[in-house]
Amino acid sequence: AGSVRMPAALCGVVGFKPTAGRLSNSGLLPLNWTVGVPGILAATVEDALIAYAAMVDQSRPAHSQPQLNLPMLTSTHCMPNIRLARYGKWFNDSSDNIRGCCDKALQILRAHYGWETVDVTVPEVEEMRLAHYVTMGAECSASLAAKYLEKL
Repeated sequence: AGSVRMPAALCGVVGFKPTAGRLSNSGLLPLNWTVGVPGILAATVEDALIAYAAMVDQSRPAHSQPQLNLPMLTSTHCMPNIRLARYGKWFNDSSDNIRGCCDKALQILRAHYGWETVDVTVPEVEEMRLAHYVTMGAECSASLAAKYLEKL
């Protein structure tokens, strides 16, 4: 749960988890095939975009994925009318320091780009989190059982 997101957050780098199927799973251990997606850790957003562009799986039929449109990072054009979802329950479940940094980041985005922050509620988020853990555990166990069970 968070093999891209968590290391990036803890190491101060960019983590990018692409849409499932955009990057090939070839060569990866099939630990959790329904939720696992190869991702990118990079120093900057630009580095992540360059790596992503180089790694995109072009072998899939064009109709199986939407067309890939990579942004121009040198453009100064801002996308208008962006709404940033803020899930208060998780947002507030952090230290004062982290919450302050997040509040400041949202204020900067609102002031600089004119974006809006919208508070959202996800009623079944706890059930979704638990289902995700069960799925990952079951898939990891199934993936590794044949190879490692006899060694336990």
